[in-house]
Amino acid sequence: MQKKPTIVFAMRYPDNIGVVWASMGRVCDAVAERLADRFCSQIAYPILTGQAVYQPAHLQAVSRDLYDTSAIHRESILQFLDAEQVRAIVYFGCDPSTIDLSFIRLGGVRTINYEMDSYPVAITQPVWKWALKAINRRFLQRNIHDLYVANANHQRRFLLRHAVLPAGRVQTVVNGVDPVRFSPGPMPDPVELGLPVARQYVVSVCQARSEKRIDFLIEIAAVYAKRYPAAGVTFVHVGDGPALAEWIAKANALGLGDRFVFAGGQTNVAPFHRLASVYAHCAERESFGLAVAEAMATGVPIVAADSPGPAELLAGGIGGVIVPQNQCGSFVDAIHKYLRNDRLRAETGAAGRKRIKENYTLDRQADELAAAILRVIG
Repeated sequence: MQKKPTIVFAMRYPDNIGVVWASMGRVCDAVAERLADRFCSQIAYPILTGQAVYQPAHLQAVSRDLYDTSAIHRESILQFLDAEQVRAIVYFGCDPSTIDLSFIRLGGVRTINYEMDSYPVAITQPVWKWALKAINRRFLQRNIHDLYVANANHQRRFLLRHAVLPAGRVQTVVNGVDPVRFSPGPMPDPVELGLPVARQYVVSVCQARSEKRIDFLIEIAAVYAKRYPAAGVTFVHVGDGPALAEWIAKANALGLGDRFVFAGGQTNVAPFHRLASVYAHCAERESFGLAVAEAMATGVPIVAADSPGPAELLAGGIGGVIVPQNQCGSFVDAIHKYLRNDRLRAETGAAGRKRIKENYTLDRQADELAAAILRVIG
């Protein structure tokens, strides 16, 4: 039997890193299922640890770093592309200036970049720089991917306006979540999650990076505790990363104790969403807000800082409220409004879940991404 050609989903990190990359693994697996009649699909990690955060059903996991095209790796990459009859590589957040696209394309391989980065809303550039990009990217089409997949509508606008990419090479495939995996259900036992018992919980799930601004959420928690000392509310951060130690130190310095706790990195965040009475999101930049969508799918009302991704998810105030950046008091007011009103909390959560089920499912995302890949391959 003739070997099928291969589609490769190139991951940037080892297979044991993070819930975000586990979510992307699920998307890739769903896409691979849709392409299975015509293609084999592989998911390439720079390192296979044997402790993968996601075990695919329709993808073969391989050890291969396709983000490093330096001279020392070129021969092995070429052998891999030839042996596996690779037709396309799907990258994630890959700036073409960091790899040699002309080398990758020697064997006719197409490249697709799934955009994952967030960008400053107010970023500007000189006219001469915009014009230079337009000449190189739109007219000469030098050193650009065959397709850029924007994960939100505002991101497509950025790629066209600021990155000055050709419109025909940018397609929006809005992110999605699994509304079965993330769904309302019985409240889990907080003790089993390693958390103190409280009356209500305000949860935030994100990597511990400075732009996620959990330090600001800690300040919000301190103001909330001072304003409502008998409320019995615990704030919970779920995630790991380089800023975690600094955030823990800040919470300790403010004497928050059990009013702000850190659950650390988790392979399954669904129980923490079910625990939440309110989901808080303070990031100053967010391209989409996957954890926000997961909380909405779980039926939890959202209080989020005004960044493009969450603002798009919560358009029209459906599923929660957007608060201006850096307004601690407004955050406290919005969180308390939901915590004190069971009916409002339930109605807002139900409306958010309905929006996710109608517009932001993983199945819809996988359908659209599979179709985009086929369009590029031709």
